[in-house]
Amino acid sequence: MKTEESKTDTPNGNNTESLPLVAGKIPPALGEVWPGEGGINGGLVRARGDVAEHYLIFASKDSGKIPEGSLGVASKANSKTDGSLNTKTLLEESGTHPAAIACVEFQADGHNDFYLPAPAELYQGWVNIPQVFVSTTPEYMHWTSMQAPIENATYTMTFENGDLYWYQRDYPLYVRPVRRLYT
Repeated sequence: MKTEESKTDTPNGNNTESLPLVAGKIPPALGEVWPGEGGINGGLVRARGDVAEHYLIFASKDSGKIPEGSLGVASKANSKTDGSLNTKTLLEESGTHPAAIACVEFQADGHNDFYLPAPAELYQGWVNIPQVFVSTTPEYMHWTSMQAPIENATYTMTFENGDLYWYQRDYPLYVRPVRRLYT
């Protein structure tokens, strides 16, 4: 039973005071700007594999509509959960990847460690903070960093209903940089 609402309540009713602290501070509510961290609190991600527990920080706005990459080039960026690894893989491969480049070149609040999110990371944004994305119309699709199993396609996500699709890489779609804030 909730006795009093706190300013740190999240949209789904979970109090942020029970979440891991970062530098001794309580994280802001989901969907709120995290002062000094380059964007909006997208929620906690528990440790998985070699990636330690962290919060996802989404840039406050999209970087525009940008093609994902070159046609005719197969990619090994295939992690469903690790956009940072996928982005590094894309940038080391042949061909061009304008969406990944836009993310790594993005800076906010002095942070320059942004990357193109993996499907699970973008999905977490849709689940936790859909209100921070401009539109929920079907054409409002975002690139992910995970390459589809066919040569000229990459996974995209729509914020209308959280669906993943394959889309041809040379088509301009929305790009939202993300970074990690480790606990």
